[in-house]
Amino acid sequence: MGKTYVTVATFLVLVLVNVLIIVFMYGMNDIGVPRFLAGLRQTALFTTNNGINRSVIFNLSSFEGENGGTENTTLVTKVKDSIWEDIQRRRREMVENTCRKYPEKARLYDTRLYRHILVDEKHKVLFCTVPKAANSNWRRVFLVLRGRFQSVDEITTSVYNYKYTDLSSYTVDERKNMLQSYRKIMFSRHPFRRLLSAYIDKFVDDPEWNFVRRYTPKVLSANNMGPNISSPFTFEEFVVYLVKALPAAFDEHWSQLTRHCAPCLIHYDVIGTYETLDEDAKEVLNQINANVTFPSFAPHKTNTANVDVTDQYFGRLDDSQIKALYKQYAMDFEMFNYTLDQY
Repeated sequence: MGKTYVTVATFLVLVLVNVLIIVFMYGMNDIGVPRFLAGLRQTALFTTNNGINRSVIFNLSSFEGENGGTENTTLVTKVKDSIWEDIQRRRREMVENTCRKYPEKARLYDTRLYRHILVDEKHKVLFCTVPKAANSNWRRVFLVLRGRFQSVDEITTSVYNYKYTDLSSYTVDERKNMLQSYRKIMFSRHPFRRLLSAYIDKFVDDPEWNFVRRYTPKVLSANNMGPNISSPFTFEEFVVYLVKALPAAFDEHWSQLTRHCAPCLIHYDVIGTYETLDEDAKEVLNQINANVTFPSFAPHKTNTANVDVTDQYFGRLDDSQIKALYKQYAMDFEMFNYTLDQY
């Protein structure tokens, strides 16, 4: 018994040391919250291994592995869950505070909103799909949840070849009941990186003709250039178009998340981030008791998580262009605690 108390005490000391070191390194924010909790996505944003969040989980897991035992494993799990729940609570608070700060914008939403939200009745889950924020992998998960496949590894064709059940398929009363009783989940991503990923994916690496045909005239017109659909436009020219365009007309691949998922109108229980995808996805699947493993993360072909790729494109913009683009996504930046650092 004495050895157990020493082991548990040692574990708690290690956890406390981790927290104190991180607080010392990153300090407290303006409301007295350790930055590694309140601004986790910001801390992880420019690191390849999700930064501080991973270092805490890694140390807890190391302790569990070295000492073993059911009691230690249970304690480690509780500490991990407690840290994650606290992060979730603060993310929800940030969303609520931003909604209160901008009441007029808080009422805006995409008219296709219900089509963005996937439904899984068995697990009572509503999931707002966000293009360029692990959307394909989440669709793989939903194909397994609905019983179409036994595991995500079995899915070898495009996930967009399959039909999904979304919230628009239900009556008004059914939607109301689901929005009140189901677990609601959404994921965010840094607005600029998500935008760049969409641009490279749709217009550069393997241009999709329907996007090229639809947006080339608009981009060229915004730049006061003559219509010439055979002429590819640059990222700088695309930004000029976005700065002039109405957000309501944005394609879903670069739409504002405040409109796309309408978090001011739909109170999400879980707010994950692309920057902390591994941890958030694991916790989400545990919470809904889903017998599925989230697909292993592999950088998308656009690879905009790479700082060099981001610098390559945004380095071509001057300060006025970056500020103007930021203005279009300002509420997303504030609501999900992203910054203009590195830009």
